Amino acid sequence: TAHIHRKFSRLPNYRLVQYENLVMQPEREIRQICEFLEVEFTEEMLQPQRFGSSYKSADQINQGIDKSSLERWRSSISGFTAGVIDLIHPRAFRILGYGDD
Repeated sequence: TAHIHRKFSRLPNYRLVQYENLVMQPEREIRQICEFLEVEFTEEMLQPQRFGSSYKSADQINQGIDKSSLERWRSSISGFTAGVIDLIHPRAFRILGYGDD
C-alpha cells in the first residue's frame, strides 16, 4: 500500500483514505471524498446501515459506523506478530501518515 501511495500520490485522480479517519470523523471524511469525486454529499452517506452490507453479522445490522472496529484487529494477532509488523514496516507507516504510536 505504501508503495502504491508513493507512486500515485501526486496524481490528480488519487486520494488516500485512512480507515481510522473515516471511522472517527465520518462526516468530514465523506465530505472530502465527495468533493474529490465531484459528487454531492447527502446525509444518508453517514448511515451505511440503511443500505445493507455483504460483510456483517446479525448483531451488526443496525450498528452503522463502528468505532470499536479500530482496535478489534489487536485481539486477532499475537503480540509477537504485532511486534514483527512494527519492526518490518516503519517506513511504510510513515509514508502512509502513521506516527510512532
